[in-house]
Amino acid sequence: MVTRRTKEEYEACVRYISETPKFTGGRNKSGNDNLSKVLDILGNPHRKIKCIHVAGTNGKGSTVQMIKCLLTECGFSVGTFTSPHLVRINERIALCEKTEEGFSENMISDEDFVNCFDLVKRAVEESEKTEGLPLSYFEFLFTLAAVYFADACEKTPDYVVWETGLGGRLDATNLVAPEVCVITQIGIDHTKYLGETIKEIAFEKAGILKENIPVVYLTGSAEADSVIEERARELSCPMFGGESMKREILSAGENSMEFSLVGGSESYGPLSLSNQAAPYQADNCCAAVMAVNLILKNGERLTGDRINGALSRFSFAGRMERLGAHLVLDGAHNLHGIKRFCEAVKGCYRDKGVRLLFGVACDKNYEEMIGLLSEELEIKCCYVTELNGDRALSAPFAAALFRSHGVSVYESESIEDCLEKGYGDALRSDDILFCVGSLYLIGSIKELIRNDKF
Repeated sequence: MVTRRTKEEYEACVRYISETPKFTGGRNKSGNDNLSKVLDILGNPHRKIKCIHVAGTNGKGSTVQMIKCLLTECGFSVGTFTSPHLVRINERIALCEKTEEGFSENMISDEDFVNCFDLVKRAVEESEKTEGLPLSYFEFLFTLAAVYFADACEKTPDYVVWETGLGGRLDATNLVAPEVCVITQIGIDHTKYLGETIKEIAFEKAGILKENIPVVYLTGSAEADSVIEERARELSCPMFGGESMKREILSAGENSMEFSLVGGSESYGPLSLSNQAAPYQADNCCAAVMAVNLILKNGERLTGDRINGALSRFSFAGRMERLGAHLVLDGAHNLHGIKRFCEAVKGCYRDKGVRLLFGVACDKNYEEMIGLLSEELEIKCCYVTELNGDRALSAPFAAALFRSHGVSVYESESIEDCLEKGYGDALRSDDILFCVGSLYLIGSIKELIRNDKF
């Protein structure tokens, strides 16, 4: 695809997708029959490339990135489909490969985005002629990514790692035919769509399992594990649970972490993570290692050197992301994520003063999140702000909740104002300003930094 496309065309495509409905109906979603019809018109691009499918409440994005790093370390080219994006929609669709100079990673170009958009839109219009429906927001992006990886890349990837958007059973990505399924940590989130209990949510995540396809699962919940194992037995899926490989944190500091993985005849360690160090990343690394070892052929297995090589390149925006000496961004946005965030702060930043910049959506379990942050961390000051958009919890309301726990609060509706105030205070006192509560908050902060407004 070599057609030159304008900036205006790209912006029109993004606007079109952004204005489409998030779901096509139903308690969760309406199912994938309509999407299957569009994909069939396009020649089923999602089935043309080997893939790994990853679901979970928390940790799935980091696990996707670690799988990508491990596979490219082994010489494979890898496409990734992730969500949400923080600044640009192109972030969701990326390609990484090993080159003579090292490693190359690029998100989809604006031009390829427009070209693939046109193909998908024409297929949707053709489907609508025979009573097909428009695609939802996520369905459109999934289909665009499938077209890109299968037909539009300069070099077709060896593997694509697909991250589910919401749940699993009825997610658009569940139409892929994976080599391995991976289920990461499971907690309470998106209860309107997935159910209100761990058991119900685990059932939705277990919906990605396919007959005879191995599943790797590190859910952190015995109840969730039992749901996954029951479904795996029904489908004759080989099972590889987290308990089969022990994780031990050997050391943890604000700039690095060392850990080991030991299971059966395999032993890896010490493994070193210097980018975005957090104890929970040992779990995500474990899931990634187990998944990649299932993919490697002819008895090949990962080595400690290869894992460390992959970890040296691991990066995932907005997950314990260190920006300088006094600023850390973490997109924890549910109670389980906040628990892991607190563990990371106490484990890696125990000698630093803690300041929080906090903003949250009104449909999250914000009271429990605020309560846990207040109880677990010694917060010098919390800078409470509001997300952009109609889902924002008001700053005065959130500030009052923090004050009820005895936390000193600075509040402002302006994210920029809170960032400037919080960062300035952290700089003067040699503390760390942790920004947490929502990936949308992290995206807004990144955009301020990118536009030199901070």
